[in-house]
Amino acid sequence: MAPHEVARSSLPASGDLGADLIPFGDALSDRPRSSCPDADAAVLVVEVAHADSLTAGRSALELGALLAKFFRTVAEVTEAHGGYAERDDLCAVRCVFGDPASSTCAADAALAAARELRDRLVGELPELAFTIGISVGAPGAGWIRARHRFEPLVICAPASEARRLCGQARRGGPPVLASERALARASATEACRWSSAAPAAHSIR
Repeated sequence: MAPHEVARSSLPASGDLGADLIPFGDALSDRPRSSCPDADAAVLVVEVAHADSLTAGRSALELGALLAKFFRTVAEVTEAHGGYAERDDLCAVRCVFGDPASSTCAADAALAAARELRDRLVGELPELAFTIGISVGAPGAGWIRARHRFEPLVICAPASEARRLCGQARRGGPPVLASERALARASATEACRWSSAAPAAHSIR
């Protein structure tokens, strides 16, 4: 898949989250309203694998440039598929897709983003090993203030499962794994691009 050319987006550190979190129920006249209160959100977590090894033979400036390119690429791909990205750790990013974001199908958006992100990271950062996990579930009780909209804060099962899939991928096998629920919620067109790779997980064909 050819990479999308999009404008560079900001990627806030996880420490910036608190000031922008607005609990459900707070009055906010311009907050987007969900068209489907029970809609799922999808979470994609991408981690740099074996991060400690990146320091070998690299100066601090070289390492910083490599990680900056990694975070920028993740942000570009996520935004191109209607999601919101935030740094989850020093070498990890959590990306949220779904209501009330612009994508009509959170699972499709996250899975398509994972495929494009895999291709771009392999092609543009071949020296960087990575893992990606994708899961789908109900959003948590809060909103993240994004640049152009409000995104549901996903803090429970989907984020935890996406991180677990990243860990499973680090132990060997395909670097990109999606949950059974993510594939069950995806369209037939997107689901056919994935195949069973491990118990309760799927990889890109």
